[in-house]
This record gives sequence, C-alpha cells and structure tokens, in this order.
Amino acid sequence: MGAEMQQFCARLHRFLSERESELLEAMQLETGFIRVDCVEMLEGSLLYVRDFVAELQPIPAAPPLFYQIGKQQRCIQLQRYPWGTVAVILPQNAFLIIALTCLLNALATGNRVLLRAPAIGALGVVAGSNPPRGAPAAPRR
Repeated sequence: MGAEMQQFCARLHRFLSERESELLEAMQLETGFIRVDCVEMLEGSLLYVRDFVAELQPIPAAPPLFYQIGKQQRCIQLQRYPWGTVAVILPQNAFLIIALTCLLNALATGNRVLLRAPAIGALGVVAGSNPPRGAPAAPRR
C-alpha cells in the first residue's frame, strides 16, 4: 500500500469530517432515517476511512491446485489482477458507507472507480477530496 493511498485516506477523512453536518442533513433527507441512525452511519464511515490503510493485510498467495483427469495431471494457479474499472450504483439508503467501501477497496487493488450517486445525492461532497492521480473524481452536481 503506497504512501499515496495513505495520504488520500487522510485527505478524505479530513474532508468528510469538515462536512459532517452537511452529510448528516443529506443522509436524513435521502434515507428518511432518524438523526441518531444517520450519526451512527456517518461515524462508522469516518472510522472506516481513518483506519482503512492500517487494517489492510497483505493477501497471501494462493497455492496451486493440482488435480488429475484420467492419467493427465493438471494445475490451476490463481493470479490476482485488477479488474480495470469498478462501477457501483449506490443505493439511496446507504450511499456513503457503500461508496467509501467500494472506493477505497477498488483503489487499493489498483482499479479505477465509477460511483453512480443516488438520484438526489450527497456523493458530490466527496469530489473535493482530491482522489489519487489517475482515479476518477466523484461527480459534481
């Protein structure tokens, strides 16, 4: 995990923390949840971003899988490659935590991310967090 990802997580956490009241209002309007539930979701989202890099564990290499068909020995070897672009259509009832989970995990594994905000979205707030080079920015509305 590069320093660039750590810096991005720190920037994103700071950016979201500075906009807590704005995000809470948007979450209440979009989800219809009571304020206490929205506060809990927002606090969980902020903790997830803050601790993301520290909690990542290296993915162990998968051992080759050997099997036999008739007299012929075969081997399956798993390889990990980024998918390229990960596209996510975010639901209105949990847009922030799902957006952050998909965004951070996709970027950490070398993918680009396309996040489609809910119809009335607060995801545009994330746009100012200045994502890492090469990662598309969140849509502005």
